[in-house]
Amino acid sequence: MSATAPPSEPLARAGWRSPAFARALRALLPALSLVLILIAIAYLNPRAISYFGFSLMLNLAIPIALATIAQMFVITVNELDLSIGTFVGFVGCVTATWLRDAPLLGIVVLLGSIGVYAALGALIHLRNLPSIVVTLGMSFVWQGLAVLMLPKPGGKAPDWLQGFMSLKPPFVPFPIIAAVVIALGVHFALMRTSYGAVLRGTGGNAQAIRRAGWSILKTKVTMFALTGLFGVLSGMALVGITTSADANLGNGFVFTRESADGVADICRRALHTLNDPAQAETLLNRNLGTDFSAASIAAAHANLYERLVYPSYIGRAA
Repeated sequence: MSATAPPSEPLARAGWRSPAFARALRALLPALSLVLILIAIAYLNPRAISYFGFSLMLNLAIPIALATIAQMFVITVNELDLSIGTFVGFVGCVTATWLRDAPLLGIVVLLGSIGVYAALGALIHLRNLPSIVVTLGMSFVWQGLAVLMLPKPGGKAPDWLQGFMSLKPPFVPFPIIAAVVIALGVHFALMRTSYGAVLRGTGGNAQAIRRAGWSILKTKVTMFALTGLFGVLSGMALVGITTSADANLGNGFVFTRESADGVADICRRALHTLNDPAQAETLLNRNLGTDFSAASIAAAHANLYERLVYPSYIGRAA
């Protein structure tokens, strides 16, 4: 009669209790959340689950994804960027003006803005400055430059950019394809390369990275430069969608409610709207018939200004 051998340690930790399963579940959590939201949308409004519906819902997914990744690079090295929103607006103004009318000058300015971001990373590290203070100050700089460049909404997206952002590939909407490509590219660079491990290690244990012979200064400059690069791509993608620019175009990209309560509030309001078929259909039809370009908004404001100011001025003159 043989005694039953006790389970080994690897077998005891196998299955759903294993650390590998927990890590996989954490990695899949965003995708599972998206699937649950899509299931709720499909239940409340089945017509939204279509090629056109996904294109409409995910219209701004590309610039938001790029801006989010830009912020992620800074957070990876334990820093914070409060200027990404105004920077996206500045890039939009450059794209709708100089990049269209003087492409060479526009390219130089955009490359220079990436260099400024890299210099910010060096300044924050060398002077041991709080990144939240430095980037908050830079937000006013980017905002001021954008206003000087484009005091009122206007400009026009380059034809090649507008055409690229309005691609309509068969079967799968372009925002989904672009988001998957961006996610896979960034994941491979950060998670599957040796230097990506160094960049991530700078935020996890900077002292160990320094003892291994890597320069913390270079890693922070690299991450801030990547933040600037993806901020430029985000601003260009946003202008390619809106077809024109505004100095305040990217202010909504500043994350002010990054808590779970903020995300839950967004989901509650969206599901409340979709739960009322009449309200959802009215909102959809109104958005489809509305021109959201900055040029159209500027024309409406000018018309309102003329109707309000000019009559009163003429009355006083008479």
